[in-house]
Amino acid sequence: MHEHFDAINGLFETLGAVATWRNVVAIHRDRAVRGVAMASMAFFASWGVWNLIYYPSLHQWLSTIGGSLLVAGNIAWVGLALKYRKPRPPVSVPAQSAEIPDGRPPIKVCGQAASSMKFISR
Repeated sequence: MHEHFDAINGLFETLGAVATWRNVVAIHRDRAVRGVAMASMAFFASWGVWNLIYYPSLHQWLSTIGGSLLVAGNIAWVGLALKYRKPRPPVSVPAQSAEIPDGRPPIKVCGQAASSMKFISR
């Protein structure tokens, strides 16, 4: 009976590996990471490493094979995600100069002319 459990779990691991390797191909092709949190993939990669210790201890060899394919894909994905992640640009407010009709110099608030802000009036 337990052999069936190993076969079913091994099939799930292998199908997960196919899906993960498709994601690896996509991230390599696009050279970008979009819409996926790297932390969740890193978590599942670490869980996969644990499974490489756990499954053999239970003599679940089909799960070990499928899990090996899956963890290799997860680690490859995380590696490519680290390689292709884009650094976040620093947040800056562009300075604007706005002319005030009466000739007075514009008031600057956080780098923006106050005349362009609707909530500030003179």
